[in-house]
Amino acid sequence: MVNELGREVSGVVDQDQKFSIYSSINDEQVREDQRASGTSQVPKDKSLSKRQSTENSTSGCGTWDKKTDFPLSCLSRTQRYFRIQQSELKFQFPPSDLVEWVQPETPAHDFGTVGDLDQRNDSSDVETDTLKTAVGNVSKLQDDKDAQLSEPTIEPKDMNILQIEEIQKEPISLLLDPTNSFPTDPALFVNKIRTPAFVRAVMEKGPCQPGLHEPFIFPQNKLMRSFRPSWYYRDMKNGVKSVRDWLVYSVKKDCAYCFPCWLFADRLDSHFNPSFIEPAHGFVKWKKATEKFRAHEQSSIHHDSVRQFVATTKRLNIGMTVDKQQLRVYEQQIAQNRAVLHRLLDITFFLAKQNLAFRGHRELRFSCTSKVKSENEGNFLELVKLLSKYDGVLAKHIATSPRHAMYMSPKIQNDFINALSEEVTRMILSHVTSAHFYGVILDSTIDVSHKDQLSFCLRYVDDTFVIQERFLQFADLKSSNSENLFKQLKVLLEKHGLDIKRIRCQSYDGANNMSGHLTGLQARVKKENSSATYVHCCAHNLNLVLVHACNGCVDAVTFFGTVQKLYTFITGSHPRLDIFQDAQDELKMKRTTLQRLCETRWYCKYKAVKAVKDTYPAMLLALEKIVGREKTPENVGEAQGLLDAISKFEFLVLLEMWINILADINILSEYLQKIKIDVVTASAMITSTTEIVTKRRSEEHFRECINTATSIAAEEELTATFTRRRLRRRKRMPGEQATDEPHKDPEDRFRRDVFYFIYDKIINELKNRFADFHNRVRPFGCLMPANLGKMDMFSDLARSYSEDIDIGLAEKEYEQFCLLYKELKPEKGTIETLQDMLHWVFKNSLHTAYPNMGILFRIFATISVASATAERSFSKMKLVKNYLRSTMGEERLSSLTLISVERDLSENANFDSVINTFSRMTVTGRRNVQL
Repeated sequence: MVNELGREVSGVVDQDQKFSIYSSINDEQVREDQRASGTSQVPKDKSLSKRQSTENSTSGCGTWDKKTDFPLSCLSRTQRYFRIQQSELKFQFPPSDLVEWVQPETPAHDFGTVGDLDQRNDSSDVETDTLKTAVGNVSKLQDDKDAQLSEPTIEPKDMNILQIEEIQKEPISLLLDPTNSFPTDPALFVNKIRTPAFVRAVMEKGPCQPGLHEPFIFPQNKLMRSFRPSWYYRDMKNGVKSVRDWLVYSVKKDCAYCFPCWLFADRLDSHFNPSFIEPAHGFVKWKKATEKFRAHEQSSIHHDSVRQFVATTKRLNIGMTVDKQQLRVYEQQIAQNRAVLHRLLDITFFLAKQNLAFRGHRELRFSCTSKVKSENEGNFLELVKLLSKYDGVLAKHIATSPRHAMYMSPKIQNDFINALSEEVTRMILSHVTSAHFYGVILDSTIDVSHKDQLSFCLRYVDDTFVIQERFLQFADLKSSNSENLFKQLKVLLEKHGLDIKRIRCQSYDGANNMSGHLTGLQARVKKENSSATYVHCCAHNLNLVLVHACNGCVDAVTFFGTVQKLYTFITGSHPRLDIFQDAQDELKMKRTTLQRLCETRWYCKYKAVKAVKDTYPAMLLALEKIVGREKTPENVGEAQGLLDAISKFEFLVLLEMWINILADINILSEYLQKIKIDVVTASAMITSTTEIVTKRRSEEHFRECINTATSIAAEEELTATFTRRRLRRRKRMPGEQATDEPHKDPEDRFRRDVFYFIYDKIINELKNRFADFHNRVRPFGCLMPANLGKMDMFSDLARSYSEDIDIGLAEKEYEQFCLLYKELKPEKGTIETLQDMLHWVFKNSLHTAYPNMGILFRIFATISVASATAERSFSKMKLVKNYLRSTMGEERLSSLTLISVERDLSENANFDSVINTFSRMTVTGRRNVQL
């Protein structure tokens, strides 16, 4: 794992990481180094100097540390301190200025990571134990020569101590730019922290010397001078040319550097000259190049740097810098830690996708290793205990990990959930970004805790030209007015990095705060993006057709009132429900449950009426038994009233009429809720349903309903005649014209006032409510096979999206596309919907051959038909946030719902990426966990 500083880090604290304890650079170190070099006026610490002279030895390569075989100048003050203390066998705690850094480290153990520290109340004990363990391991590590790492720690001045990490070998591609032809150009690393891993990578890659082995044109400066390739060689007295391996040329800055001095020069040396050393400077005086190069070659700082460079190169080559065995142990520990997290994430995903609770009411955390046992520790911990019986990795984790580092606390569980949801969100947003255009679907509902939850969903076309609708999150809606809705939408778009200018469709219900053409949400979005077409959810609109049709007639209102009363009366009492079920068994009928009515549920009317029709004989028998057995007058009266109501011939005729109407409407309603449906096909389906309903408005269908009702009445021994009603006489005023007398025949009255009235109401509602929808989507019909070649329709469509395409070029592409379609001649019936057409276009790569057509197809597919995806998220929300989990927070609710709704993406989530996300999350405010 590579952290934000470009170093490989891990949540495991083992022997490799103990070197990070020594890597502290502060002002005190600078003053000490100045005293050692004699350049500071501060009095020297005699005792420290004496210990340094005892510990260190000098050689031709400078001052070296005997324990690590590296230059002592590369060691920090803290490292030297521990070396000196160990040499005198008087190992003590580090100075007080180091305690603050040592405390956050985790004790050395098998699964020791910086996690769950918040679960321990005695934080001071944790810090003290951590410090003692870290220092004790340092003492043991220094005595064991085979268990230590021997890489030099090269530290720049004023480096923050938290930026110094453990010494690990990283892949060169993570430290150097593999796409750069000259990746070790010093000018590329201005202000770069020269970590050991970075120095290693640069040394393995080699110096930047363009023109030495291959032709290279060096640029000229203002004085018409440039770098010469001959300077790479030094002329000796005997005529032999010696290669200057130390000389490097910066292609980026057009200057020269010294390779060893850049990496190893002592910046505090009195003879330090930044021109050949610091990447921010560089040597550029080409007129004096030969003279300056020779002078630098003879300088003492260059000699020391070269010796350290050669010595370090030798140790790198023979493998003394990194103990391979310890590195393997370290990598195994990392793999083991990640294996544990893989299992914990699997448990998290299982509970989330099944909409199950994670924790119990009286959960005793970590009682797996505690003497106090809990009968129920919650689903998460109980699953961990169950799997640990059959999985050795989890069993070892539970048995050996300290209580504060088991990764099972409630906060860690929430981090697991958030990390999974972030991965799924990243996958969705990556697809939306590549799609370029997207549609917004919004809807809101009240949850169990009485909060108004706004569902935020997107519709787009992925890279394989498949239409997708994805749920992203819930948002707590403080106010439902259009202004607040618009602000909330902008906040959500900004949070996910989405541009409002890329919206091509907005789909909401018909509420005034959403659909208002002056100040509604759709109008506010259109002010900022005129291409954001508003579509009133067709499923909501179709439901309103039925609501208005049912409420426009007294007989229809009475019919559905009776259906609802049957449900509440029968299912409201267990004895009555048992009588109803026994009646079905007695008549050898399949048990059917009555359904309740709800104006906001699109299926409920059809299911409720169908249930009454299927159980009608059992309903009559059950009500007769209830009337005979009930002793409460209210229940007897209610049962008798319902029995009289459903025994009427009018009820049977309405039952047959509504079952036919609702069956046709239900087919359309189910089709409109599909994700991959397109607006043109939806418009055709609505038109077709309107025609079917219109055909049913006929005398023939009326007679069919009467005949069916008559046969049912005969079977149940009921009267098959309409009830004659009393005619209301109204007084005529003087001079008033005589009016037609009402029909005296009850059948004629039912035909005129009920049958034709209901059908006329439904037909008019279907035509009026969807007229605007038909007009908006009509231009897109030219992209479907049935209307290919209609240039007038295509011209209207192209003008609507002139900001996205070139109209002139698009018209030419359309003509060629139509000709190509006729030539290829897809099999009849293979292309019926937009998704079929998109598949054909993608299969033949026509979106790249005709880019403007590809853009129009994407926009066409982005226009949504209904906001059913938001409604589905509400169904999941009721499972996730129920009355037992009513205190769930907003972030947790959104994350769990996202994992459950987008299960297909969650199952394909990369758990390694999820672990990386989890490792970057802040735990208890201490520091980032790295795994």
